[in-house]
Amino acid sequence: MDQNSTLLIPLLSKKENDPLFLEETLKGIKQVILLLIIDTNNNSKTFGFTAMEISQGSTLMEDIAKKVGLKKKKCDTILQWGDTFTIIDHIAKLKRCNFIKIIKQEDENFKNLFEKLKKQRAYKISLFEFPVPKVEEEQK
Repeated sequence: MDQNSTLLIPLLSKKENDPLFLEETLKGIKQVILLLIIDTNNNSKTFGFTAMEISQGSTLMEDIAKKVGLKKKKCDTILQWGDTFTIIDHIAKLKRCNFIKIIKQEDENFKNLFEKLKKQRAYKISLFEFPVPKVEEEQK
């Protein structure tokens, strides 16, 4: 990514403050936009935030913004209510984001969202997958 890139990070997995995710995601980025979406149609326990989780989502966003600031990156935070896909797509276009980075999830809502976002041409979307820990074989 070039040094003038703007990255949108929608907070969907509740793991976006993980140092491994942030380290890889912030490379070559000038500006970061953190997006917290409160989707009233979301019934999933693992995907996104519901109205009952506003406080948890705000705390996560503040924590990430501090970490991004420590990396000397410009960081804006946005809280929006509405449909997850529509909000991500509109904010990415409005803020002229070059990239969207999201953490992979196995949730059906996530899979549908990712497929819709991939079809858009105004920005590139990429997935982050946490490494699978190696299981040590039992010694006999």
